[in-house]
Amino acid sequence: MNTGRAGRAPAGRYRFRNAARMEWVKLRTLRSTWWTLGITVAGAAGLGVPTLPLPHLLEPAPAGTAKMTGALSFRPARAWGVVLAWGELLGGLLLAVGLLTGIAAGVLLIDMIVAMWKVHWPKGFWVSKGGIEYNLTLATLFAVFGLAGPGAYAIDAPLGLASWTTTLFAVTLVLGLLGVWAGHRPEAARMEERRRRAA
Repeated sequence: MNTGRAGRAPAGRYRFRNAARMEWVKLRTLRSTWWTLGITVAGAAGLGVPTLPLPHLLEPAPAGTAKMTGALSFRPARAWGVVLAWGELLGGLLLAVGLLTGIAAGVLLIDMIVAMWKVHWPKGFWVSKGGIEYNLTLATLFAVFGLAGPGAYAIDAPLGLASWTTTLFAVTLVLGLLGVWAGHRPEAARMEERRRRAA
């Protein structure tokens, strides 16, 4: 009995070293799990966003989105309606498959920023009250993909575009926000509303 105990390493030291080694192995093997989780999240967000403008894209003209962008003081409303509808559709699909991820993430992030700014901000934070909670979550997700890249399983990787993700994301974000600033014309919207009421 004593011989058996002497042949074993001290329990405390053995357990600590063995547990540490096992945890390290688990952390290394979790990489595949994280990639799977990332692909699932990107697919869910990427395929969910394009469904928003589909009803309007099936019409002869994007009347629904044009009416919405007009109400948000963007001019010309019809052009911004087209940009909104196709931006959500193509941006979501590209993000889902990991193609031109930086551009897709930038477009979708701008979409969420405008939605929070013009629609949800006055309603507070919680999504149950129409606040920014949900849009902020999506915006954070798109920012992460734009800054961290799409991962090894994205189409960008074999095409050699993955290393350009952050640059494309930054350029898209800056140009897009400048376009939003130029297209937001509340004074023109107020004048149109006054003319419509006068008529």
